[in-house]
Amino acid sequence: MSFNLANIETTKGVTKSPLVVLSGTAGVGKSTLCAGINDRVFLRIEDGLVIPDVPTFPLVETFDQVLEAIDTLQKEEHDFGCLVIDSIDVMEPLIWEKVCEEEHADSIEKVGGGYGKGYIAAAEHWRKLCLKLAKLRDTKGITIVLISHVQIKKFEAPGEPGVDRYEIKLHKAASAIVQQWADMVLFAQFKFSLIKEDAGWGKTRTRGTGRAERVINTVEAAGWVAKNRYGLPEEIPFKKEGTWDEIEKLMVGAPDEGLSISVAGESGRQLKQ
Repeated sequence: MSFNLANIETTKGVTKSPLVVLSGTAGVGKSTLCAGINDRVFLRIEDGLVIPDVPTFPLVETFDQVLEAIDTLQKEEHDFGCLVIDSIDVMEPLIWEKVCEEEHADSIEKVGGGYGKGYIAAAEHWRKLCLKLAKLRDTKGITIVLISHVQIKKFEAPGEPGVDRYEIKLHKAASAIVQQWADMVLFAQFKFSLIKEDAGWGKTRTRGTGRAERVINTVEAAGWVAKNRYGLPEEIPFKKEGTWDEIEKLMVGAPDEGLSISVAGESGRQLKQ
């Protein structure tokens, strides 16, 4: 293809279903949130989903089975509009097992004689997985949601003192790959109201008050990893019901119509402007 001024086109708004990483603190309701997505199907890596009436593949035991399930959605006809993988941090050891099997090693630390070579090999499997999921989204119009638990890591921004923050519970190489792949990295947490009070002798103390409020953060901050490519509000209330619908409405900027994702024959599912 030759390039000239006639090739220039004006970009359009959101037309593809999103690639999402949803992380969050324990018990905040990550799986429950995803269970409320229309036309979803779960690929369970951990046996923790107890929500009734949720379509789900059999519990996965190997990384090859993860790929097989994705291929099934790619090749067969169905009406599913969202694949939820629950959860990727529990899946990571399955990738390590795959690498160890390929390299005839006893542990990921011993692959190739050590020095992090096992994690480099695992990163290639993560890249292939992300490419496969992106293809599923592009060809079938399926939203992809990867659920992850979080871990607290020390973060040091250039020129700033180090702080503790919540990060996706993956090896740093794998975490970087899925964050780059995702259109949204959402962080769900309990937000506590804090007050300072006099502790005597010229000192103060901070304590929580009232019930914690659940929120979803969409933009990175000192205390957590997050991002989005849709200009979402930095914080979205995490309600018992309707939260995903609200996110979809905000994505396309149509509060009255929302993110209309409907089966469109072989052309798949697209976001309506």
